[in-house]
Amino acid sequence: MKKKIALLLVLALILSEISLNINETAGFILYSVLVALCLLSLSHVKSLDETDKLIIVFIIIPIVRITESFITLGLFWKIIISYSILLFLSFYYSIRFKLDHGHKKEKLSLLPFAIVVGICLGVAGNYFFSFNKYSWFIYLIPFIAYSEEILFRGMIQNLAKKSYGINVSILITALLYGIFRLGHGLLFALFILFVGIIIGIIYDSTKNIFLAVAINLILHYLLFVFPK
Repeated sequence: MKKKIALLLVLALILSEISLNINETAGFILYSVLVALCLLSLSHVKSLDETDKLIIVFIIIPIVRITESFITLGLFWKIIISYSILLFLSFYYSIRFKLDHGHKKEKLSLLPFAIVVGICLGVAGNYFFSFNKYSWFIYLIPFIAYSEEILFRGMIQNLAKKSYGINVSILITALLYGIFRLGHGLLFALFILFVGIIIGIIYDSTKNIFLAVAINLILHYLLFVFPK
């Protein structure tokens, strides 16, 4: 039953993100209700199983989105504040749930491969999409890439794998990773979904978070700092 609820939560997150991009107020309300319902459903739980932990980690996404709606500062500070909250919550629950993200030296010999994958995805993204150049983004991208990979691959994919297996865990993570970028358009969100599947496969095969971060890092640089 809990596994079905967690899958419904993924669908609810997707619908809430779509609503947020259509009408910010509606999206804010849906996300707030979602957080409240999740907290109520877990309030009576005395011992958390893997699915309970996954539901808690899912809540990080709406918390970040709700926080963003209250930030009236410029894009630079909005990114710093929202991703700082994302990273803080990710590490807090990683420690609490004793999650191993894969901060290790093993498989780092595959870093050149990860760099090539990142370049290929970045070039493909530049071919199909056009973004404004953000020179100051160069300072934030390492922070963004690391925060995203800790949440999506290090936490969501790892926990989902324990409940649903490798294939479903990669798909769930990629879906949420893609929908997280819906603000840039549906086609770009689908592209990021594809990117998420590629990174998810590599991460599951290597169990090394640094390789996932490297791909994410290069992709962001090619899309937003060095666009065509």
